[in-house]
Amino acid sequence: MDSPFPPGSALACYCRDSGGAAQDLSVDQQLAVIEEWCKTSGYTLTAVFADRARSGGSLAGRDQFEAMFRHFQRGAPEAGVVFWDLSRWSRDYDTGQFYLSSLRRLGYSVHSLEQYIPPGSIGRVVESLHLWSAEEYRKQLASNVRRGLYYVITVHRAYPRPWVPLGLRKAPVVIGTRRDGQPHIVNRLEPDPSAAPLVARAFALRADGRTLSEIHNELHLFPDRFGYRRMFRQQLYRGVYQYGSLVVDDFCEPIIDAGTWRAVQQINADWNERNLHPRRAASSFLLSGLARCGLCGYAMTGDSTHKGYRYYHCTAIGSLEGGCKNKRIRAADLDAAVLRLALDFVSDETVLQSLVEAVRLELASQPDDSAANLQRIQADVRSCEQAIDNLLRTLEMTGTSRAIAERLRELEQQRGDLTERLGEAQRALDARNGYDPDAAGQAAVTARLGLAQVDLRDRQLALRSIVREVRAVSGAGGVVVFSLPGLGIDKTIEFRL
Repeated sequence: MDSPFPPGSALACYCRDSGGAAQDLSVDQQLAVIEEWCKTSGYTLTAVFADRARSGGSLAGRDQFEAMFRHFQRGAPEAGVVFWDLSRWSRDYDTGQFYLSSLRRLGYSVHSLEQYIPPGSIGRVVESLHLWSAEEYRKQLASNVRRGLYYVITVHRAYPRPWVPLGLRKAPVVIGTRRDGQPHIVNRLEPDPSAAPLVARAFALRADGRTLSEIHNELHLFPDRFGYRRMFRQQLYRGVYQYGSLVVDDFCEPIIDAGTWRAVQQINADWNERNLHPRRAASSFLLSGLARCGLCGYAMTGDSTHKGYRYYHCTAIGSLEGGCKNKRIRAADLDAAVLRLALDFVSDETVLQSLVEAVRLELASQPDDSAANLQRIQADVRSCEQAIDNLLRTLEMTGTSRAIAERLRELEQQRGDLTERLGEAQRALDARNGYDPDAAGQAAVTARLGLAQVDLRDRQLALRSIVREVRAVSGAGGVVVFSLPGLGIDKTIEFRL
């Protein structure tokens, strides 16, 4: 094969492989061939650059390739660079052409051992065809890999990622036999019995309007409350998996029912729209996060005097030019006015019927799995009791053991939890069997709104579920904007102070 280098030249070489057990052209193999060629051709190999386990589709991670180019830019003593073939150089046409032409403009030669590139302008055409072929191979390979991955995801529900969301776990499943006779094993996702109930509890709390801090203080699932933001948007919890443009329903057993998922996503959207700061969300003032100044539109915040009097005041006082003229409003007066209007709003026959119908449709859309759930819990109780009996017999035969005693306490605690869940499941089944749509709808609406609850937090959550904002002016009054987007209800009601 013709060589572009003068006799006795010093040369650099570049090697690359993609890594993996199936790699049939490793860096070591390429280097051995290049060294032998240099020896038999009378050249001296003085610089070696090699990228191991790196894709040729881009320069990402190819530090040695970039180091080689800088080496020649600074004025290298070598006559040029030699490599196995152009696919080792690059599998991206534009990248390959750029660096080849750049080195040639610097006065260096490039040479492929495997591919014959004739001299002159025709050689550039042949070289371009080789680079085009390398890029097309990469695209076809990527397409084949993607197609195969999409197949196992859609057909076998295989989960391809190493990270698994909290509450789920991998379950290895054999789906066939590979060409080498080894079993083809993929991982599917299933609920983690120890963590899934905690995730479900977190979603239930969020659906009730609890803040991230409140949920974190009860469950401690993550190091801090910010870990819940990602969790509450993870579609795998409702059994849906998205991989690139591919969306697979019924990918795994859901932990969260459809109604809870929708409620949480609506709360996420509402809180983002209002930019509700955690301190406002958990404030001791009923209208914190809802109250706005009726004059300038700025948010109002709660404050207490040293004598214990509580007020709402505009946050723009002292910040706007000339200052906002709205004076303080007694918290008790504004709270009472808004609560009165809220009770009137939910007592309106049109609103109430819309809410009842929404609850009825929601219940009708949910599958009746109460009997199956009861049977599952009954089986878990029997299994737990059997394990306790086995440990007790072991203690009778072998005597007391610290490990056995500890395990026995764990099982007894588990039995207590299961017994409590069993009672809840039985009550759910009884309620389903004796289901009265109107009574159930009225009860659900009453529980959801909870405006008359004594607990401040319950009333806060109830108001935020129906009130978009409250605008008030001291000594005059204001308006309450009620909104139920899912039902298409928006209503503004005036009040006097």
